Amino acid sequence: MIVNFNMEPFEINLVGENLTVTPIENGSYVITKAGREVTVLVPEITDGALTIWKSKDMSIDQAMQIGELIEEHYL
Repeated sequence: MIVNFNMEPFEINLVGENLTVTPIENGSYVITKAGREVTVLVPEITDGALTIWKSKDMSIDQAMQIGELIEEHYL
């Protein structure tokens, strides 16, 4: 589970693409590339305490890859 007290945007790199991650107050994350919104990721915690990252704009695999990078940022 991610506990985020810092609402500042940060950069991640996904397979050579620089993405900006902006946390929003509802616990979701806005993902932008070159200033354009790509998607909004929503973390959902399962009964087994695993985080499943979801997006209406991309596959679950893509969302999970970005979500894992977000989690790594907070470690």
